[in-house]
Amino acid sequence: MVLDDGLAHGMARALARGIADNVGKLITRRNARCPTKRAAKFRFVVKRIQEMSAIGYIEDTFYGDVTGKDKDAYYICTHYATKEDKTICIMLSLVEARDPSEANATTVLTVSNHAIARLLQTFKLSLPETMLLLSPFINIIINSYHENNVGTFAMLHKDGVVIFEWGERFEIKTAIATQAMTTGKREFVENNAGTIVEWK
Repeated sequence: MVLDDGLAHGMARALARGIADNVGKLITRRNARCPTKRAAKFRFVVKRIQEMSAIGYIEDTFYGDVTGKDKDAYYICTHYATKEDKTICIMLSLVEARDPSEANATTVLTVSNHAIARLLQTFKLSLPETMLLLSPFINIIINSYHENNVGTFAMLHKDGVVIFEWGERFEIKTAIATQAMTTGKREFVENNAGTIVEWK
């Protein structure tokens, strides 16, 4: 199915509203009391994050003992959520067994409604499918989060290029289908698929 601009932007707005509404309902109906013992609290907070992130799950990992009895254990989940202005962001949620009182949630990447529309048009997939497709790139971004690179970069994929800016935080700006590029640039992307490059 070919998405024109109006339909793609409408789908992007509806998607952001849907994620916000679903998370809101999940929060509203959560009345379970948090355990007081440290390991039980760790498991409780991890479960809560897993339920919240199921709506926009990308990936998660346990390090160490999943029961939380080992104080050095921790849990990391990468997922997307919506901000107050209904733009989508990719979050990194961290729970440490040593002090599981509250999870540390960090926004590592924001995605404007325009960029969501372009992602839907470029990859012709749902947003969850697109984010899974891009998850190797997102992991590179997360792992390089504290580096001092600033500028405009591109995630190269055989079907298209995802343009993002790297400043105080990362922001996906747009996506361009490979077939929409000039021959030279198209060949460059196809030959370098799977990498992140500076984009000028």
